[in-house]
Amino acid sequence: MSQEYEIIGYPKLRHVRIFIDEIRYRSQHLHAEYEFCFGLKGKAMFQTLSKKIELREGEVVFFDSDEVHSINAEEGSFTGLFVQISNHFLKEYIPEIHTRSYQSMNLTRLLDAQENAVLFQKTLEMANVYFQQQVSYKLKTIAYVLELFALIQRKIPNVHLAQKDLDTRKKNAKRLSRITGYIDQNLDAKLGLSEIAENEGITPCHLSHLFSHNLGITFQDYVNNRRLERAVSLIQIPQKRITDIAYEAGFSDPKYMTNMFKKRFHCTPNEFRNQNIPVSVESSPLDRDILEHIFTDEEALKFLDSYSVTSK
Repeated sequence: MSQEYEIIGYPKLRHVRIFIDEIRYRSQHLHAEYEFCFGLKGKAMFQTLSKKIELREGEVVFFDSDEVHSINAEEGSFTGLFVQISNHFLKEYIPEIHTRSYQSMNLTRLLDAQENAVLFQKTLEMANVYFQQQVSYKLKTIAYVLELFALIQRKIPNVHLAQKDLDTRKKNAKRLSRITGYIDQNLDAKLGLSEIAENEGITPCHLSHLFSHNLGITFQDYVNNRRLERAVSLIQIPQKRITDIAYEAGFSDPKYMTNMFKKRFHCTPNEFRNQNIPVSVESSPLDRDILEHIFTDEEALKFLDSYSVTSK
């Protein structure tokens, strides 16, 4: 599986993003935001560097800032409501929140049935307000996020981080963002560990450790898997030949791309194309993995309306 350092955008409200995502597979990635995922449909397995976290319908998982994780739907696809909160939120008012490392986990296991039901109901109500952009939706969203922060403080085990550790985490995050951004923009070119390390002013050994320690994958595996994801996007274009796709995605040998398809998807590129798997690409094949669909506000509201009916 591949990893990436994801840059989160905030289309409606600074520091907060809420969206519904239908996922078949989301590769290993990390971002500076705290993240909650509320299970709406199906079941998923989240994988961090150290553990697996299962999420079922009606449950919620929490991920700390800069926690590497992947998402695999266990049966077909999984639909979740995601709440992402910038680690700069409240930083000026309650800085001590951001000097702590929180344990990523299935939060439902720490709540009683009533607490979980109330949290879920508030979240669904807040999502409706957010997607409709009702009057005062920004204030209501901020109030909701404050409740989530209070919940984190009360329920989730955490440890204090020294300033040195915080500075190192921030420095590594910025460096990873630069490097992965460069890789994504140059997949069709030769990408060498030594050359990129030299551009960053570090040794190849240091760069290799940066990937393995922070992303749990080697530099070359990262490059190969991002190329595979580019190929999956290109393969949706019927007139493109498989050989041309391999070279356009950055593979020097089409046979190597075929082997990666077999390993990841248990089929050849042609077989993958003939499966007619529905995928969604927001603005660029490299913005995020393509085996997922992020709902528009209209789709989200329609889904939540149906969900509220079927859940009663």
